[in-house]
Amino acid sequence: MRRAGILRLLGHMAGIAALFVMPHQATAGPGTEQTATGIAVAEIVAPLTVTAIADLDFGGLALQSSNSGSIALDPASGAASYSGVRQISCDGSPCSPQPARFAIKGIAGRNYRVVLPDSAVANPIEGNGAGLLVSAISSASANLPGSTDRGLLDPDGNDLLQVGGRLDVPAGTTPGHYVAQLHVVVSYD
Repeated sequence: MRRAGILRLLGHMAGIAALFVMPHQATAGPGTEQTATGIAVAEIVAPLTVTAIADLDFGGLALQSSNSGSIALDPASGAASYSGVRQISCDGSPCSPQPARFAIKGIAGRNYRVVLPDSAVANPIEGNGAGLLVSAISSASANLPGSTDRGLLDPDGNDLLQVGGRLDVPAGTTPGHYVAQLHVVVSYD
């Protein structure tokens, strides 16, 4: 009998211990309510600003009237690759090609996304000549090398974004100055 009493006592102790180990859930009995309080938070950040510093400039080009050609401008290095066209001076002074440059300013250390058009048409400033296709438009961030659609703001919240592309010059293109608008959109990641 003594053994059965000990087992019964251990059984009661295990049941009491189980009450303390089981997680407690708040349950509402009939006619009572339970409430909880949470919080809502938000972070408001300063918007990114984009300031144009320099235009995408393919420079002065010469082309034989029976041939077509192109120039491709790397946004990171500014290196130009010529095919069927050659670089010339403009109005008696050198006019080297250069990528467009934009100053980006925002929250320090933040990444941002760059959206560029796939292509644009450069139309003559004077006259009614056919437009020239600007394609392969891409960008390069000074703070995030190797990326073509993202940038990184430095500890002061600044970055330099450069934009390059390819200009196709068909045979028989009318001589003149050609201009295209390139819309650059940046937003925080």
